[in-house]
Amino acid sequence: MESNFNNGCPGENTSIKFEPYCMLHEKEEAKVLQIHLQGFKREQIKVQINSFGTITISGKRPFDGNIWKYFHKEFDYDLGMYSQRDIEVKFEYGVLSIKMPNRKALFTSLKKQCKSSLSSLNESKEILIAFTAAVFIGAIFHTQINSVFWKIIQVFST
Repeated sequence: MESNFNNGCPGENTSIKFEPYCMLHEKEEAKVLQIHLQGFKREQIKVQINSFGTITISGKRPFDGNIWKYFHKEFDYDLGMYSQRDIEVKFEYGVLSIKMPNRKALFTSLKKQCKSSLSSLNESKEILIAFTAAVFIGAIFHTQINSVFWKIIQVFST
């Protein structure tokens, strides 16, 4: 624990740096980093995720009178495994959770969604083919009717 007493002047704020308890859960589909921040409010915590593979988490809150508690942590994440835009952050019951979905798991999930979309697309494709055939046959039939109609008009007009 580190503290800053601002030259010991009375009436000035004192800051105490602390190291929050962190836990990393690794699963096949994602890594979840949990940081225990009891006593903090959401607006007292700042999370930055940059495109260089670093997650920066910091926070500061009043502790006692003129004393403030603060922390600053940085974690690196593998840009090849995790996409910056897919990282989810939530703060509930004093625990900050950062979920980093594995790209391979995301790909598998998207692949499953595409397969189900393809099966419904195949059904739509069959309907579209039937509709196109009906329109085509109708156009041919319509052309034949028009042709017969014009021949009848020609016969009666002569």
